[in-house]
Amino acid sequence: MIKHYNLIVHPFLCSRYLINMTVFRLLICPVLLFHLIFLSFAESGRGAFSTSGGGARDRIFGESFVAVADDANAMRWNPAGITLLQQAEITFSHASLFSLGDGAFDYSDTSSSVNEDVVNVAVPNFTVPFGISYHSVGTHGLIFTDESGTILDLNGKYTERVLTLSTGQTLTIGGSKLTFGVNLNRYTVNSRQKRRGFGIDTGLLFLSKTRFIPQVGVTLNGLSSVPSRFIIGFAYHLLQEGQLTIASGLAKTSATEGWKYSIASEYDIYRFYPIHLSLRSGYQFRGSHLENKLNVDVGGWNSGFSLYMNRFKLDYSYEPHISLGSTHRMTVSILQVSPTENHWQNGIQHYMMLEDDSALTSFKRLIGLNPSSARAYHQIARIYERKGELENAIQSLEYVQQIDANYFEKEKLQQLIGDLQGQRR
Repeated sequence: MIKHYNLIVHPFLCSRYLINMTVFRLLICPVLLFHLIFLSFAESGRGAFSTSGGGARDRIFGESFVAVADDANAMRWNPAGITLLQQAEITFSHASLFSLGDGAFDYSDTSSSVNEDVVNVAVPNFTVPFGISYHSVGTHGLIFTDESGTILDLNGKYTERVLTLSTGQTLTIGGSKLTFGVNLNRYTVNSRQKRRGFGIDTGLLFLSKTRFIPQVGVTLNGLSSVPSRFIIGFAYHLLQEGQLTIASGLAKTSATEGWKYSIASEYDIYRFYPIHLSLRSGYQFRGSHLENKLNVDVGGWNSGFSLYMNRFKLDYSYEPHISLGSTHRMTVSILQVSPTENHWQNGIQHYMMLEDDSALTSFKRLIGLNPSSARAYHQIARIYERKGELENAIQSLEYVQQIDANYFEKEKLQQLIGDLQGQRR
């Protein structure tokens, strides 16, 4: 027989956790309500601050990323996504916009480069999920003059910075998940004068238990001096284990009349374990402008890829521009553990909590990443045995023998197969 384990949780810890969650929800709901009411009165024009992230992957998705929101860059698009991350994650992103200046990392005082840098830290598995994001865009070599045209500075510097604190919570409704999140933003402009401001973003993300219903994300950004922006997105995860993602999004700023939209797709390739590859492409419509007395639509296609290696991930995106130079954007991510190890830990946790279906899902996802994982098939056999599906348990153990004979012999699984065959009779 396969051994089973019971998990004992101290009642004091449970009650303390429930109290923390209750207080958190009571605090965050009024903030969401206040923000929704406040946004309806925002009318002034938006500044130059970006309300989107600067990562290589999320910029290809554009507005549609509010419905995907599955990595640390979710903080700048939809803070609700931080609660659904599988593990802690830190990302570093850089781009030299429009290929200006002498190089991709030209920060010299005389450089004309426009550098964009982003650092995100997301910790979803804390008592209350939280994240910190730092977003900076700046350039040197600017000429500042006064109203009369007198030159004040021949080598001026201009920098925008946004420091964001994020948190959120998840509610489970009949097997579906509704998550909500809040950002507190601190804006800073460094130029001839230094200016500061604060803002609040709110986001919702709905994940249906039914695969045919898309994920839906909604984000509201705004402050009286940085007016409201509404974004809604939809995302489908198709094929086995959601290898293909198709997403679309719409955005409307209170200071403009038109809508912006984006569409994107991403395909994950798991054939080269331990290396995983993702390919993606997206189109973003940015509005229209008058050219030769005709309205000309402004938009373009972006493309890129991701390369996973254990706990590390590299994202790249190529963003062409009609009149300016192209932008090459890169992001390096560091995960708490590798994706396969994360699925293993989640599966063991569900198994010990007697949540067999969730455990089975985690181990199958592990196998999707690493088809030669003998320990995953072994654990699946334990689940099937506990569920009384002896034939499936035997088949899983026989597959262990095919892919790793040493593991099969070490764990004495041949004897276990015999025991299960005896029970089946």
